[in-house]
Amino acid sequence: MTLRHSALLGVRVVASGSARPCDAVFARERAGIELSNLEVARLLLGDDCEAELARADLDPERARVAWGVERRQWVRTRRAATPESCLDAGELATAAARAALQRAGVAAERVDVLVTATSTPPRISSSLASRVARELGVGGVALDLRAGGAGALQGLVTAAQYLAHGASCALIVGVETSSLYLDAHDVRSAWLYGDGAGAVLLVRDPSAAERGLVGALLASEHVVGRPFTVPGVLPPTAEALERGDYRFQRPDAAYGGALLELWAATSRELVAVFPRECAELAHFAPYAVSRPQLDAASAPLLAASVGRARLVTTLARDACVGAAGALIALDALLESGAAANGDLIASTALGGGVNRAALLWRL
Repeated sequence: MTLRHSALLGVRVVASGSARPCDAVFARERAGIELSNLEVARLLLGDDCEAELARADLDPERARVAWGVERRQWVRTRRAATPESCLDAGELATAAARAALQRAGVAAERVDVLVTATSTPPRISSSLASRVARELGVGGVALDLRAGGAGALQGLVTAAQYLAHGASCALIVGVETSSLYLDAHDVRSAWLYGDGAGAVLLVRDPSAAERGLVGALLASEHVVGRPFTVPGVLPPTAEALERGDYRFQRPDAAYGGALLELWAATSRELVAVFPRECAELAHFAPYAVSRPQLDAASAPLLAASVGRARLVTTLARDACVGAAGALIALDALLESGAAANGDLIASTALGGGVNRAALLWRL
């Protein structure tokens, strides 16, 4: 059953921010690398990877056309990189959050609620949100969300609820470091994923009575098949380590096909529940793993807006960045200057085996 979330208005987006592994804020010895599709193959398979790619019928250019991914940035800088030698999710999340605060001119001490969303935290039990709060000087509520690619949108809804019930300022951060968990022999999956973080700063503003969360749809689904996930149990066992269970496994055809249909169904449902609002849609800034998923999610919303809505995606430049994807897209929109106060934005996301989220937000 889908939960329809009612409007929470009087909530304003003040600023956004993003962080990528190659950003200048990171020390040279900790910075990540930017990779084309061919460079990903060389990093994982070696400089003479062309023959192995040909044997596996893998073509970097064909993948670019089919999946829409051209480049990405990774914290992982070599095939056998260890987590200790790389940037981690906490550093990326803190940098994105700090960028949003600096653009807004808001002190971290004013933040009442900090929400972080990730599927690739640097520690099993310690709170990533608490670490980011400590680094920034945030003294309010700090909480983590684990919902795959849908986590950041769930975070926006959660933060809006806090603002509607007394909080004055909220910071939402999505971050992923998927490259640390990719199988070095699975180039096909590696081409799809990048690392990065996005952040959005919200404030309660009663004078902005028409701005804020217009509505949201939230649900979970059981999907048959093998998902894209790290299957290793916690705590880790020697046997699971030996089997390579702490690397992402590639989804099978049944799971991939079902997920593609869910992308389209989620957008169709958003249009069905909010037809008048979707008709005036100005921007669509979704999370997506590949171009086919992006097309499936976009078609119902672009049709509902009679072609007026602008698709906002950083898939070609950043690849799939999981929970950070929708927030990085929103940051790209706001930084481009193409969005105006009063514009209606839609965003959808699936992930985490499988959580669904779709929302409408008026700037």
